[in-house]
Amino acid sequence: MDKQAEIATELAIDIMMNGFHQPLVNGKANIEKIEDEIVKGIYAREIKDVNQETVNMAVMFVNDIIKEFGELDG
Repeated sequence: MDKQAEIATELAIDIMMNGFHQPLVNGKANIEKIEDEIVKGIYAREIKDVNQETVNMAVMFVNDIIKEFGELDG
């Protein structure tokens, strides 16, 4: 797995575990909320080495999980 995919996978897991993908929008992850939380993480220096392509990949992974398994309300 390449570095971008590794980072996107870690982001997707963090997004799901923290509920940043909710509330769902038309049955998909809430992209605006996810991007807001990632920006907060970047400003807090908790997230680095991430670009829009990596964020898009993470959102795609989250949407795939939602599609496959449902919302996973924990």
